[in-house]
Amino acid sequence: MLPVVGLLAAFDAADVGWWLSWLVFLSWLACACVSAAKGKWRLALIDTIVWLFSYVAAFRLAKPRSLWARRLYGRSKVHLAVLRYGGPPTKFELEEIGA
Repeated sequence: MLPVVGLLAAFDAADVGWWLSWLVFLSWLACACVSAAKGKWRLALIDTIVWLFSYVAAFRLAKPRSLWARRLYGRSKVHLAVLRYGGPPTKFELEEIGA
């Protein structure tokens, strides 16, 4: 706790508020980009108005055909995404049935 207090004492209150506002803005922007990569375009648009939705969308499961799911999910998570969102079979499911 003491190093944090010493760090904050080095800046005046206006500097801390400025840095904190930039930190919140950048985290909001990152979460909005994650929700877009997860295939949640409507939520990404809503994120531009209501910033709290961006954090919720970033932590939810991605759609099975999204960039996020194709690059970062394994078989079990893709299967969960297909069960939740439906849609055409993914490459993992096609491999399982031999198509």
